[in-house]
Amino acid sequence: MNKKWSSLLKIGLSLIVLAVVLSQISLSELGRELQGVDLELFGLAVLFYLIGTGIRAYRWQMLFRALGEHISYWRLIELYLVGMFFNHFLPTGMGGDVVKIYEVSRRESHTSVAISTTLTDRLTGILGSSLVALVAVLVDRRDVPGLLAQAVFVVSFGIVAGALLLTRRRWLNAIIDRIGLFRRVISLPRVRRLYEALTGYTLSDILKTTLVSLPFTAMLILTQLCIARALNVNLALKYFLLFVPLIALANVLPISFNGLGVREGTYQLLFVPVGVSSAAAVAMSLAFHVVRLIVGLVGGAVYVFSNVREQWPKRQAQPDAQPSVPPPSEEHKQQRTG
Repeated sequence: MNKKWSSLLKIGLSLIVLAVVLSQISLSELGRELQGVDLELFGLAVLFYLIGTGIRAYRWQMLFRALGEHISYWRLIELYLVGMFFNHFLPTGMGGDVVKIYEVSRRESHTSVAISTTLTDRLTGILGSSLVALVAVLVDRRDVPGLLAQAVFVVSFGIVAGALLLTRRRWLNAIIDRIGLFRRVISLPRVRRLYEALTGYTLSDILKTTLVSLPFTAMLILTQLCIARALNVNLALKYFLLFVPLIALANVLPISFNGLGVREGTYQLLFVPVGVSSAAAVAMSLAFHVVRLIVGLVGGAVYVFSNVREQWPKRQAQPDAQPSVPPPSEEHKQQRTG
């Protein structure tokens, strides 16, 4: 299936799921939920989300440094904002990552390093969030459905195992050497460079970036908590500690367009069983989407400005066009010498 049809399928799936979700609630009730939003708390949610973006950029910079690359912190913030802008137009919640990889490889680093740091940044971010959810389940499992608790355990330990495997290149080499197909693929120069970049981190690098993911997750939780309070949803903090990582994970699954529909369904699946109305759960999801859209619009403005800034020196360096003067004719030359 080519990219065009894959994208259309994801858009169609998003619209279908969203339609199913909206069919289960009263649109007038949803409208009342959204009309009653506290704008001050909503603005605070935007602020927390922006702070979280700054933390993510710092985590990304740590991964570049681990591979011997040095990129400006402000440049990485710029790229994160730009990525959020393109997330609203590209399939899945990771569409902006493709733009970030392109921009980094175009100006700052090798493509293999750009891919490695971007993917590992995602991995350690999900790992940090999963660990928060895991602690929330272990501390208080009351009101947490058994299937949901099992999912948290599986995701957490699966991501931990994957992160640890990245730091054990010898183990991976032993596996690759035993499988002929893997050995032939890894021997390709581009694949080899990417493989070396992906496995170029130490256990200390993964632990440090995972620790940085914890305050980012805290900002994400505070964002969702402010949205809930802005919509007059008074729910205990423990639910946000548990649910926010799961929502973040659902948002990056490559099965919908920017998480649309799937995210709303996830909010209903998680929040309705603990006492939140369906309309309020969907309102929370849509409000969070607006927060991301606002930050994405900031990224769009940054992208336009950065392109103008990049092109301006080139225009200034071009000499003013001089009027073309035709070469003198033979008759004119004879008149001058005569």
